[in-house]
Amino acid sequence: MPEKLALSADQFAGSGSIRARIEDLSGAHGAKISASLGVSSVPSTSGNSADLVKAADTALYRAKNNGRNQVALAPVRTGWRDGTDGTAVQQAPLRAAAE
Repeated sequence: MPEKLALSADQFAGSGSIRARIEDLSGAHGAKISASLGVSSVPSTSGNSADLVKAADTALYRAKNNGRNQVALAPVRTGWRDGTDGTAVQQAPLRAAAE
């Protein structure tokens, strides 16, 4: 496992907490309120700010297409750390934190 991810499991889990807190507003306002979030980070999912926004936007639409009211993580760039594809290994702690 890499010594440090660009987006920690705690940070990713925090985005799920934000989504849940927004959903909790439903009762207070008498209307269904939900949030879909797309998460990306530099350098693991994006190499620059333009790619960062594009990756987050793509993840956001994946969250909406998968049923809304959820958090989706942008895929890790192939070889972003050492020239090898560590997508499954690097995303595993983030997925676990979101569950």
